[in-house]
Amino acid sequence: MGADDGAGQAMRVEEKVLVLVAVLISAFGVVMIAGVLIGILNHTSKYTLLTDVLLTLLFGVLPLVGGVLLCQRVRANAATRKAEEWERTVLQVAKRHHGIVTAMDVAGSSAMTLEQAKATLDQLNLKGFNEMDVSELGTIVYKFRV
Repeated sequence: MGADDGAGQAMRVEEKVLVLVAVLISAFGVVMIAGVLIGILNHTSKYTLLTDVLLTLLFGVLPLVGGVLLCQRVRANAATRKAEEWERTVLQVAKRHHGIVTAMDVAGSSAMTLEQAKATLDQLNLKGFNEMDVSELGTIVYKFRV
């Protein structure tokens, strides 16, 4: 498993490389846009305005947008994978607790924080995997069908 990227997703090495590639592609696009704009504003471009615009779109805007989209896609995939990992963890804890757990049970039986455990339990509830109830002590209890 990779290191945390700061947004809660563990990224694999190949995902980190893809993010780096995306940043480099985007940076290339920005440099190309800046270069063409400088040439146009200084009247030093040896091309027509139409050619400059086409070059800006092809070598500036396209790489910039492509790099940003690639980075977003990689991060979304990492987030999805992490959420699925947490869901599997919650289901394993629920199985060990005979289908009845609290967020504290999940957090105490895994590497998840209390907030992550509650969010995952709530997400599983939205998907219909469990039912929520309130104990006599006022604690939210999640009941899974095992």
